[in-house]
Amino acid sequence: DLLECLKIGLEKSSNIVQSLNQFSRSNSSFDEECEIHSIIENCLLMLNNELKHNVTVEKQFSEEEISVKGNSGKLHQVVINILSNASHAVENNGIITIKTEKINNTLNIMISDNGSGISKENLRKITDPFFTTKEPGKGTGLGLSITYAIIQEHKGELEFESEEGFGTTVNIRIPI
Repeated sequence: DLLECLKIGLEKSSNIVQSLNQFSRSNSSFDEECEIHSIIENCLLMLNNELKHNVTVEKQFSEEEISVKGNSGKLHQVVINILSNASHAVENNGIITIKTEKINNTLNIMISDNGSGISKENLRKITDPFFTTKEPGKGTGLGLSITYAIIQEHKGELEFESEEGFGTTVNIRIPI
């Protein structure tokens, strides 16, 4: 039993190291084949400790694998930023839903949460550099600004839908 527990622990550690390696790659090109479900799974693994106690993650992935040309490390950063924000927005027993689909030649990723939502006034500013609604010292206000820039580098679109008290949906569209 102890050997089996050690084996499971080693496999989990290995998976985390592989995910961190994908996230931290410093490739500046945008010609990598980026399999989006793998990227999302890596990000969920890296955020597992943050998510496992108060959040249920529902995955509604397209049955077909979807790949885009781009920068894998930067796409990891996009997903990490959005999932981390969603995690901070939900209370205990929160739900984050991740849906992927391919429509024509576009990858659509929708990440929704049932958290606190964003006011209409703040929704217009959330991708502005240094804008944050978090307490001083808790956030830099750069996460969504960087996320927006990365999606633009991939020739994609980033849209936010939110209602205060009811949650937020982030829509990412990237050409395939």
